[in-house]
Order: sequence, then structure tokens, then C-alpha cells
Amino acid sequence: MATAVRDQVVRRLKSAGGIGVQYGGPADLVLTLQGAEVPIVLEIKHRLNESDLERFLARAGETREPTVLAVPALSSRRRQDLKRRNVSWIEYHTGFVHLRLPHLAIDLPEDPESKADATKGVPSLAGKAGIVVEALLERARSQALVEQPDIAELSGSTQAWTSKVFSALVEVEALEVVGAGPSKRWRPRPDALLRLWEADGGPAPTATPMYLWSRTSDDLLRSLGRLDDVVETYAIGGVAAVNLHEPTLSSLPLVDVWIPTSEPPARVAQELDAQLIESGANVFLWQASDDPALRLAGPLRRWRAEAPEALGGLSVVTPGRAVVEATKGPGRSPEVGENLRRRILEESPIHDG
Repeated sequence: MATAVRDQVVRRLKSAGGIGVQYGGPADLVLTLQGAEVPIVLEIKHRLNESDLERFLARAGETREPTVLAVPALSSRRRQDLKRRNVSWIEYHTGFVHLRLPHLAIDLPEDPESKADATKGVPSLAGKAGIVVEALLERARSQALVEQPDIAELSGSTQAWTSKVFSALVEVEALEVVGAGPSKRWRPRPDALLRLWEADGGPAPTATPMYLWSRTSDDLLRSLGRLDDVVETYAIGGVAAVNLHEPTLSSLPLVDVWIPTSEPPARVAQELDAQLIESGANVFLWQASDDPALRLAGPLRRWRAEAPEALGGLSVVTPGRAVVEATKGPGRSPEVGENLRRRILEESPIHDG
């Protein structure tokens, strides 16, 4: 896997033109630009949390050659953080490069073709394949290794479909095979899974605007809890779901709610004493074919035991899906999703060496 990542890094650097790249010697690579020759050591990280970064910074000061991080992809906030700490890195999925080395400074923007390669061969994650990824993220909260039959059952997928998705995720290094035969397991890479899901485009629901009278955001959420008596299943999604999982906003201008495609929005609004309106909505009823967001949804207290009693019973999408919806869905707010993303990664028992 390390060799494959190094080859991706080399291809990206060479594609920029004017940069010479060679293998060999005590360093991993030797870069040449305008006569300056700089050996570098690559440190490959499939995910990067704060403790990973602190260890990297400590080790980097002990090496003879400059050390460069090689990571799949980073958020804009993390990029700014690394620049502030004078870290050089290369994103081998997006093609983004920031190098500050002796006699050498290189900045390359995201490469659309490289970013497209990150999802190459992976079925669209907007539907059934996305539920498999979602199930992997859920299991990764408590397990370092997962079994394919368990993920198939949790996601409601066939063994054949799950196997196909697993194979595609292994190819893009979002999933790692561990062992062989009867003892074969898979190690999910939560950060890579999230970014892959986001790169695929996120949800594209049909949204019906609705107005439900309430005094405050919490009152609105409590009123939406009445959906338990109106529809078979529902789930708070988007930015509101992120804020329920990881409170950040003091108030919510609107709430997105997934309801089954079999339910007419007009009936739902009537049962809630709400109105379907064109402007001034404070609720959007989301619907999508096959109801993928509802498969793994559950009460908020499942993920947040300390949730207020009045909100703990609200049905909400999983933390992973909430992050993707906040980043890529309608009414997106990526910065709100960053705290929840960080918590997902920090709570995961999976640690890359």
C-alpha cells in the first residue's frame, strides 16, 4: 500500500511540469526544481487527527531529511492549520500539494482528474452503496476490524452487493484487508470513507418547504417529534442533525427532516398542523428513492447519552451521514460539520501507524 501511495505522489508531482522526481537513496524521493535538489522522507497517513499530527511534528524534527506528509485529502480548515504549523504535505487523492522545503517551494491546486480517481470504480454512494459506507462508519465507532456479513446485515444489503462495494473501497484505500480465509477481516478508514462519500456528491433529496409554528428551535424540534405518530419512520438530517449530535449553533434557522417516499408531504403537514409554503419555511421535508437515510437512523440518545430528555428520543441520521449532508447537501454548512467529523475520527479505535 505504501508503494502505491508513493507512486501516486510521484505521478502528481511529475504532472505539474518542471519538477524532477527520483526514487532511491536513504530518502524516499529526491525532488529537483530549477537546479535545487531536495531529498524528502514521506510519512503516509490514511487519516490525520490532532494526536497523529503531534507525533508527526515530534518525529519530523529528528530526521535528517525533510519529512512530508502524504494523506488522502484534507479539509480547508486542516490545510490552514498545517500551513500555520509549517507542515509540508501532499494529498494523493485530490492532488493538492503544499511544500515548504530548503530551496524548494511548491503549491499545486486540487487536480480535478486526481479527485475523480478517488471515487473511480466505486458505485454511487447516493443510494445503497452509501448505506454500506454508513454501516462501516457506524461499526468503526467501536471496532477496529469488521466482518462483511455483519455489514451486509446492518446495511440491509445482499452479500454479493456488499462484496462488490468492499472490493471497490479497498481499491481506493478506504478499506484495508486484514488476514485471509476464514479469519479475513477489513479495517475501515473513517476519514477516507467520509471524504469519499463527500466527493461522490452527497444526498440529492426532493425537498418540500413547510412552516410549523414554534417559539424556539428546541420547540420546533420537539414539535417534529410528533412525527412518531404520523409516519412509520423519520429522521432529522442535515445541519440540524449535526447540531444534535455535536451542539455548536445556539439556534437553527430551519430543520431538514427525512420522511418515507411513500408519505405525501401534504398529509404529513396536515397531521402536524403545519403549512406547505413557497417562502418563509422553517422545515424542509426531504425524500429520496429507497429511503437510504432512514435505514440506520435512530434516537439521538443512541449516540449522545447526555442529550436532554426532551430531545433524546428524536430520530436522527447517523453522525457520518449528518457530516456528509452538512457538507454537500441542500442548505450545507461545512464548518458546522467539522466538529462532528473530528469527534468521529477521535472516537474511532482505528489508529494508523
